[in-house]
Amino acid sequence: SSTFFIRDDDGNLAGMLCLNFDVSALSRARDTLDALVRVAPLQEPESDAWSDGVENLTGSVEDLMHAALNDILAHSRVRPNRMTAKEKMDIVRKLKEKGIFLLKSSVSVVASRLESSESTIYRYLSLIEQHERKGN
Repeated sequence: SSTFFIRDDDGNLAGMLCLNFDVSALSRARDTLDALVRVAPLQEPESDAWSDGVENLTGSVEDLMHAALNDILAHSRVRPNRMTAKEKMDIVRKLKEKGIFLLKSSVSVVASRLESSESTIYRYLSLIEQHERKGN
């Protein structure tokens, strides 16, 4: 329900407008959807749950992208600012295999985390696609 106060020119209460909505059907639908798509909270990469073979469920597409990137970077022995171009390209390849680059703004997020430019990430993707075409 919503209540709106109606005041006169002097600010005195002159009346109220009360609106009531029956949202019980929407609440039941929300509860049903919540039961179908329950997700675990996003885990930090330092936790033990990031070992190989553990499925990580996320609450949003952005969380999925960050979780995949955190997972791959957590398994890297080198920090991004110390990585070679080949090491960064390997990370981009792994992210591409996970479908991360199908997500909007993923290139800029990956570029930022790998301390590279967006054009470099696009170049890596192009080289990876060329290599895949030659291999098939």
